[in-house]
Amino acid sequence: MKAAVWILAVVGILLPVGYFGHHFLVVRDFNKICDVHRDVLAKAATETPRRIDAEIAYDIANQIDNALITSPARNTYRAINFAAAAEKYELFKTSAKESGIPDWTCPEMQSYLKPPADPSL
Repeated sequence: MKAAVWILAVVGILLPVGYFGHHFLVVRDFNKICDVHRDVLAKAATETPRRIDAEIAYDIANQIDNALITSPARNTYRAINFAAAAEKYELFKTSAKESGIPDWTCPEMQSYLKPPADPSL
């Protein structure tokens, strides 16, 4: 009987800790995606000669792939590559909200993912 009580006590402590630990990592990953966009775009803006868009996109994707731990952020980042340009940022915000981060925003990412004014570009 004592063993069963002890097991229930341990599980009662570890389950919430595990949940909040995972949630912390999800928040960290979504914020890391924003940090990468901010840092890569700031660096690219100061470089001479300017890098082409494909190099910037590769740098962002490479850094994100190497930094993410959790499935929600990683899967979202991979999935938005298949979305229409006009929908990418809103899909990312929706995913963050559904992952338990209701007020997540990233102005740098929003600006970077904004489709060009001329759709032929």
